[in-house]
Amino acid sequence: MLITNAQKKALIIGISDYTDPRLKVDGRNLNFCRNDAETMGEELKKLNFDIAEGNMLVGEANWEKVRNTIYDFFVDNEGSPDDTLLFYYSGHGVLDDQGNIYLALSDTDPKKPYMRGYSFGDLTMMIERTISTRVVVILDCCYSGSAKLGKGSEEDAARKWRRIMEERSNNLREQQQRHVKCILAAGLSYQEAYALKQEERSVFTK
Repeated sequence: MLITNAQKKALIIGISDYTDPRLKVDGRNLNFCRNDAETMGEELKKLNFDIAEGNMLVGEANWEKVRNTIYDFFVDNEGSPDDTLLFYYSGHGVLDDQGNIYLALSDTDPKKPYMRGYSFGDLTMMIERTISTRVVVILDCCYSGSAKLGKGSEEDAARKWRRIMEERSNNLREQQQRHVKCILAAGLSYQEAYALKQEERSVFTK
């Protein structure tokens, strides 16, 4: 099947500024997450990705802003099934007391991430709802805030996510639609993401 009028679109989120001191590193903001996002945006533009105004959330971004932007990017758009959507996140990943994983936003409480964090489950739901059959998700979640922020069940979440995507892929094959959906993650449950001090970038994005 020939692809016509297909576009490449990106949503870049790099959270460096956190209100809660527990999400800072030695009392400082995560400037390397800002650098990650800005560099990723520059590189994607070289690859002809369109990054619309408002789809570059770098530095400080609260839960409501991020939630609405993710929804607009995946669901509330006038795109084509042949469009490629790329979602990139650099920042903290936090766990709740039941092991659910959340993207930590500027106003997230690490003890109650279910209130103002963006869960992997919600992100999966948005991906399922998009009409695009080409989605790339890049998660560079840094857990350097504390041991509790550095441990988790990313591997279990990835396994569940992969199963959902495989089921959706089978449905799309039945409709004879071409599709590519993949997730690139910085590490497993026993791994952490680190900044490169000399270059002020995280290892994974670098």
